[in-house]
Amino acid sequence: MATTITYKITKLKRKLDSGEVTTVEFDITGTDGDHTHTKSSSIELNKASSGMRPYEALVEPLVIEWVQEKSTDLEREINNIVQEKKTPTVGEGIPWS
Repeated sequence: MATTITYKITKLKRKLDSGEVTTVEFDITGTDGDHTHTKSSSIELNKASSGMRPYEALVEPLVIEWVQEKSTDLEREINNIVQEKKTPTVGEGIPWS
């Protein structure tokens, strides 16, 4: 199976005078079978990214698109962590415990 990546928007920071969203906080989760990993992160937006849509008109799928455009490296990182959990290549512990 391949790792499935999902996003959950947790907070939007905006300018009160214009409604312009400046920061998106989100959780990104990778899942492959019983193996999962979630990381919280954020991205900064510029005016072109948010398209100057009214804050009240924003919907989560649109904001997730903005996040996905800027988080390909993060998706790769999450995928690698999930695959390491699924098929470990590194162990840890103390042999005398």
